[in-house]
Amino acid sequence: PEAAGPGGEPPGFRLLAVTTFLDSVGYLYSIVTQLLGFKPFHHEGKVTGLAAKGLSRRGQKGGTFEVLSKAVWLEEEPGTRGLNPRTGRPMWGIRTDLTGQYYKAFSTATPPRLLEELSRHTPEDIAAGIQDITEHIVCEYMQRNGFLAPQMCVAGGLFANVKLNQRLRELPGVSNVYVFPHMGDGGIHIGAAMLATAGVSV
Repeated sequence: PEAAGPGGEPPGFRLLAVTTFLDSVGYLYSIVTQLLGFKPFHHEGKVTGLAAKGLSRRGQKGGTFEVLSKAVWLEEEPGTRGLNPRTGRPMWGIRTDLTGQYYKAFSTATPPRLLEELSRHTPEDIAAGIQDITEHIVCEYMQRNGFLAPQMCVAGGLFANVKLNQRLRELPGVSNVYVFPHMGDGGIHIGAAMLATAGVSV
């Protein structure tokens, strides 16, 4: 929700951007969770903990960050959705590998090239890679699209990741990050109710 729209319209909800499961950092995290021998959509927290013992080697050729960057990245979208009302520039979108070699939109998928290239690394470094690229993609997405605010409220299973939330809080201009208590699918009905009653006097 916004306090007021750019044209002075009343407070309420305004849809700024949409990202589907076809281009999902969360799904990629779950794919890696399974590749590490854990249960996807349940044990991602174990991967976050394991990441503290590894190195993603961002900026180094062959590191796990580089491998995972072949699965997910940011891409400017000129002409596809018009200009971003926050920045006056084209939106930045999250993009994933469409060949199926490094990403598939299913948590139990095993993209063959991703599996092959990650298998050369230790579990700790693989965990560090998925954690690092998750923080990088989400924070850059927020910054480039002008989505940051002093008071941030986030929801969705990805924000069960405490390290990601810490990184968001540390970004310039952010004072607080509030995570909806049930940040997974169980909280969807609350958001639906808020959207349905937006602008309705009760």
